[in-house]
Order: sequence, then C-alpha cells, then structure tokens
Amino acid sequence: MTKVSARKKSKPSSAIVTQSNELVSARYGLPLGEMRLLFTVISKVQPDDTKLKVYHIPVAEFADFLGVDKNSAYREMKNITKSLVTRYVEIKSPGRLVQTTWVAQAEYIDGTGMVDVRLSEAMIPHLLQLKNGNFTQCKLAMLLSFKSQYTLRLYMLLKQKRDHNPRAKEYQFEIGELRKQLGLSIEEDKARKTIAVELYSEYKNFKAWVLNPAKKEMDAKSDIGFEYEEIKRGRRVASISFRVF
Repeated sequence: MTKVSARKKSKPSSAIVTQSNELVSARYGLPLGEMRLLFTVISKVQPDDTKLKVYHIPVAEFADFLGVDKNSAYREMKNITKSLVTRYVEIKSPGRLVQTTWVAQAEYIDGTGMVDVRLSEAMIPHLLQLKNGNFTQCKLAMLLSFKSQYTLRLYMLLKQKRDHNPRAKEYQFEIGELRKQLGLSIEEDKARKTIAVELYSEYKNFKAWVLNPAKKEMDAKSDIGFEYEEIKRGRRVASISFRVF
C-alpha cells in the first residue's frame, strides 16, 4: 500500500471544526473557496494534538467540495492556496491584539495528488489543547454546505453565542464590528499603500445582499436559524439584535 492511499481521510460528514472563541470572533475576510479549504484543514487538528502538523488534503476530493471539474482541480487549488498564504487575521483577546496569517506554507509534491498545508504557529493557542469551554465546534459538512462566505461566518458567530449563552433572549452586534467580522470592512495592500475597502457600505445593501440571504440560507440548511431587529441611533442603524433558535 502506498503512503498516499494509507493516509487517513477525514470525511466531511463526521469531521468537526474546533476553534477558540477568540478565533471565531476574529476579524478577517476570505473568499468562499479559501474559507472552505481553511476549515477543512482545521478539521484535521485533533483534540489531543500537542503540536501542529502538516495536513494532507487530497486535491481531487476537495474538488468535489468546491464543485470544480477534476481536470482543473490542481489549477484551482493552486490559485486558492497562493492567495490563502497571504491572508491575515486579527485576533483580539483581553489586553492583546495579534495580527498574523492563517497558513505558513502550502506544498505540492508531484505524484501524490495532495496539497500539504502547514498552519501558522500563531494558530497554536487557538486550535490546540482548548479547555474550559473557551472554544466553539461546528460540523465541517455544515460549513462546506453554505454557498456564501457571509452565511458561513455569521453561522459561526451566532453558534458561538448560542452555545455559550443559550439562555440569552438575544445577541447584539454593533454594526461596524459585525462588518469587520464578516469581512466587509477590509484593508488591501496596493503598491505598498494600505487602502480601506468597504463592501456593501450602505446598510440597505448590507441587508439585501448579506443579512437576508444569510438568513434564508441558514433557515434552509443549518441547525440554527435567526430573526433580527435593527437598533437605531437617530436614523442610522447602529447595531443588530439577533434572536437565535
């Protein structure tokens, strides 16, 4: 039996994505394909691991998750990993802000049909040896089923709130912070100049293209759903209150 065929595969139907609550609430923006690959890698981290490993992702298998033709799977995967290794994330904890990247390296070895992914060392406190309930778990199959990166992110944020404070009647997010967590307020480095980019900057567009589609998709697919109420300051929507069920 070859090494490739002997490697243990983690089926999406049973795989679990476990992250620290700080990482779930982190600020970042990732396209859907990159997000799907990232959480597929994270699902391979085991609860009793003491260090991060090189995680092996079968390219053809992942093509099925993406709905990509297997003939173009390598090209698509290389585009995804090329971008993913440059993506940064801001992780806030009491008295501390960490700016780092998700992935340290992606490697393709001819003849294996795999991409070998090594996560950033900064991920260690947020993925390994998580204790005292300071973590949130999501089924990988659920995350991969979403067709929008905004649905995926909002699902994780609301599931975190629901799992850790199930008796609360509502969970309130300030609109500016929610936009950062959903990846709508981002900074891009263009010609060594940082430029702020605001997607769906008008609230009516945010509601029409992000919030309502996420509600519809979660109602149809996920194990939680939500209703929401707009909290206004004057005539401006300042925050959103979610009722999760």
